[in-house]
Amino acid sequence: MALNNHYGYTFFFRYKDTVIELPITPPELEIKIGSNNEKVSLINGGDINILKSPTLTEVEFEARFPMRQYPYARRFVDFQYYYDFFKDLKENKKMFRFIVTRLGDWDTNLLMAIEEMNIKEDHDEGDDVIIEFSLRQAKEYGVKVLSSKKPTSTSTASSNAPKRDTANQPATQDVEYTIKDTDTLYALGKKFYGDGEMWQVIYSYNKKIIENAAKSHGMESSSSGHWIFAGTKITIPANVTLLDAAYFYDRW
Repeated sequence: MALNNHYGYTFFFRYKDTVIELPITPPELEIKIGSNNEKVSLINGGDINILKSPTLTEVEFEARFPMRQYPYARRFVDFQYYYDFFKDLKENKKMFRFIVTRLGDWDTNLLMAIEEMNIKEDHDEGDDVIIEFSLRQAKEYGVKVLSSKKPTSTSTASSNAPKRDTANQPATQDVEYTIKDTDTLYALGKKFYGDGEMWQVIYSYNKKIIENAAKSHGMESSSSGHWIFAGTKITIPANVTLLDAAYFYDRW
């Protein structure tokens, strides 16, 4: 998938094969990562903090959509195109990738949903349109259907034990894999580990390879694995968890 050569501070919305690049980079971006930690008071008068998983990440910013081509705008596209795209994401409850690329190695790549989208028109802003975005992190989930069939009786107790489903279990040894045109790291995480979020491990383990491939295609970075290229040979590491991502990132 091609990316325009506008390096630096750039915002993208990606839904499947559709990538929307904001025409003018918002001047401010707020990323909020909250906490579900629980404060408990002890009978001796002291307090303890029970650490829990963080809350869903929230993102807020304002984006300007010009009604004509400005010298400082990346491109001019009719506002109706943007409006229809964002409206579809919101009304049809679609999850998408929110991506911010920056100079250097620090990029943002989050699976998000639109919580609020406020459209503002102001005489002082001319005929340009301002959209206030409020995004919240989304997580894919599913329902596991349990069979109502009774297990068949056998003569041994061990054969009565339910068999473990290993269809999505990671391999017990590393797998060499060649990236295809339709691949994403998220899809590879689901394929090899049963969890799309394991893309972080795949990227971290293969960081140098993926970044070198991006540079060989004329890009400054892969945007933390968002842009991958067919023919790139990577390794899918075995017996790892999300906690290993930071280790691999530092190591490789």
